[in-house]
Amino acid sequence: ANATINVAFAMSMPGMAPGQAAAKHVKDGVYEAKINLAMAGAWEITVSVQQPGQKPVQEKFTVNAQ
Repeated sequence: ANATINVAFAMSMPGMAPGQAAAKHVKDGVYEAKINLAMAGAWEITVSVQQPGQKPVQEKFTVNAQ
């Protein structure tokens, strides 16, 4: 419940500005962030997790919005 989680999202198209959102703790280690993927296509999502006193952990994945 004490982790800091940030979600960054970007589309590799000219003129598309990247976005980011902070996730909020919902319950029992579950965090939620709402983001708006403004158009269809492949979006690169990067989730960063940091717990107090530890190095941040980062994971990247691609989401296909329709």
